[in-house]
Amino acid sequence: MHIKIAVFHVYFGPFPPWFNMFIQSCKANKHLKFFIFSDNQDVNFQVDNIQFVHQTRSDFFLLIKNKLNISTEFYNPYKLCDYKPVFGFLFQEYFQDFDYWGYCDNDLIFGNTYDILFPLVQTNYDVISANKYFLSGSFCLFRNCETTISMFKQIHNYKYILSSNKHYAIDEVFKIPQNNYRNIKNFLKFCEFYLKSYRMQTHKELRYAFRFYLKKLYTNNLAHDLTEVVWKLQKEKKLTCNFNELMISDRSLKRKGYKKFLIYWDGIKLILKNNLTEIFCYHILDLKKNLDELKIPSYNPNKFYVFTEAEILETHSYK
Repeated sequence: MHIKIAVFHVYFGPFPPWFNMFIQSCKANKHLKFFIFSDNQDVNFQVDNIQFVHQTRSDFFLLIKNKLNISTEFYNPYKLCDYKPVFGFLFQEYFQDFDYWGYCDNDLIFGNTYDILFPLVQTNYDVISANKYFLSGSFCLFRNCETTISMFKQIHNYKYILSSNKHYAIDEVFKIPQNNYRNIKNFLKFCEFYLKSYRMQTHKELRYAFRFYLKKLYTNNLAHDLTEVVWKLQKEKKLTCNFNELMISDRSLKRKGYKKFLIYWDGIKLILKNNLTEIFCYHILDLKKNLDELKIPSYNPNKFYVFTEAEILETHSYK
């Protein structure tokens, strides 16, 4: 059975230095159809599974006005994240004959997503998140149905949030409880959580995970972001969801205790060389804040690698 998946990305302005790596990894995953909406004119190639749609910032604002009756104008690139839950509503004409729609960021390098992703879609999940703790704004898929397309409307004050210039992160998590262990109730919950999660590698990872455990525990009918909406619909058995750690990042690797790491893309597969693990995709987070630390060597379209410490090159082969 052939399952069609549409993945949307919106970006205004010059493409970032890592964009070619993103595009090359998208190109290799021909079972995914990427729609990239951008005002960038520097697009000099055509790929069957990547469609560039020229859209200016003004075009995007007009689309929002026509589809949602919301007037907005913003220039903070992170504000676009608040509109990701609305992409299914805004771009519905592009995926009418697709089984799934979703979105992604451009600071990703995809591996061989087919082997991991398609068993999940064939299981008929309504929502597939690349993060196991919350709905991933970096990569997430939704079944093409009215529930997923319109569920952003269940976010509390969504019209006010979308019309505001402020970034609320409603595609992922708007509010995250703090680990206040002086609160006896939270301390007891942490003890319970620790006993269930003792296999986690580091204390940093445990503390990070506990914050989202609390968030889910205290989520009520008033949803403040899309994660809480999905949790609510899942609890009501209106959606089936898969939250899994499909994606790793420099930040998550550091939480897990990796002081040095190397990731290698061979044109199809993405490998964490430290333990030879094949991974779904890699998310560049902290490294892109300082491009001097993001060591991206010259590469051909077939192979490249990313690493944080030059010394690690001495102990790994890339052939």
